[in-house]
Amino acid sequence: MIAALLGGHCGEVSAAVGEFRERYAAMPTPPASLYPGVREGLRRLRRRGVGLAIFSNKPQHLCDKVMAELDLGGLFDAIVGTSAGVPLKPDPTGLDLALARAGGTRARCCFVGDSDGDHALALGAGIPLVMVGYGYGEAGRSWPGALAAADFATVPDLVADLLAARDAA
Repeated sequence: MIAALLGGHCGEVSAAVGEFRERYAAMPTPPASLYPGVREGLRRLRRRGVGLAIFSNKPQHLCDKVMAELDLGGLFDAIVGTSAGVPLKPDPTGLDLALARAGGTRARCCFVGDSDGDHALALGAGIPLVMVGYGYGEAGRSWPGALAAADFATVPDLVADLLAARDAA
């Protein structure tokens, strides 16, 4: 994606990505990088008995760093980033690993995402999904086959609706 955006101006892509990841690891995660309503929305989901897991295209060590620095790790049953044997989305390997670690299954879950990779992963895996209109997402964008959330405050109710619909099926 970097080369597609920057073309000949980006130099060696793997070196640029490596440098970015080094800087990312060295910098503290700004508290303001957590979108409004996310912490409380995650807590609402936990209070409803919803298990939570993360599958991210970030490398595992960066996932662990961000979750620890934002004090969110304790809300999740599993946090899976990319690593040897865990390829990028939309490959479902990391999703299945996160579900297994969290005690979940594809048949009893839904996915919350913000990117084309998230959308493709959930659709390919046959999992209902909620797409948020921030992060990598685009406000107002149509995501076929997904429920849309403009902010995280609406996510817990949408997730509850999707899970109830799966239970009823």
